[in-house]
Amino acid sequence: MFGDLAEFLADEPELAAATTSALLGSDPDVRELRLLIGAEINKRLHTALGPDSAPEIFDALVVAWSGAMLQVGMGHAPVEHMGDRLATITRLLMGPRG
Repeated sequence: MFGDLAEFLADEPELAAATTSALLGSDPDVRELRLLIGAEINKRLHTALGPDSAPEIFDALVVAWSGAMLQVGMGHAPVEHMGDRLATITRLLMGPRG
């Protein structure tokens, strides 16, 4: 899941920058965009995690995704690596399976 999103944003760096600006901005004109972006991220995370996942894991991944977007948007991290980093965070949060 994160790899697909990171690859998409890597192909569209202007979109990543615009998304970060929209998420951080206080302009009322972008409020609707913020809500749509948040809803889409939440939907994808819920789908990927499944119905039996702990709410704390979902919350942690929302924070991780937000932080990843900020790091990419501010130029502190390359978007190409963010999918792998978020996948690692997800594995650590989910713990060993089996």
